Amino acid sequence: MKGNTGTMTLKSMRLSIKKAKEYIGLSQAPTTVKEENRYPYGLRLDLDSNALGKLGIKMTDWNFGDKVEISGKAKIVRMGSHESWDGKNEAIELQITDLALK
Repeated sequence: MKGNTGTMTLKSMRLSIKKAKEYIGLSQAPTTVKEENRYPYGLRLDLDSNALGKLGIKMTDWNFGDKVEISGKAKIVRMGSHESWDGKNEAIELQITDLALK
C-alpha cells in the first residue's frame, strides 16, 4: 500500500463559506450556507439495511446528528484530471472495500 502507513492525522473536509457557495452555485448570493452544504456530496456514505446488517448495526443504536468513528480500506477505481474555465481539477474515485463504525 502506497502513502502514509503510520498513524493518520484527520483533516477537516469542511468547505469555507465562499467555497461552499461556489460548490452549490450561490457564489454571488448574500445568503448563509446550511451546515450540510459545507461538505462535498462525494464524501457522504450511504449505508443501506444490508450494509448495516453486515456491520452489526441497528438504526436504533444511534440518533440523527450523532458523530461516529469510521475506519476502512478502499481501492482506487478511477483517476483523472481535467481543465475547465475555473481551473484544473484532479480527482480519485475510491471504492470502499472494508468498513468499520463505532
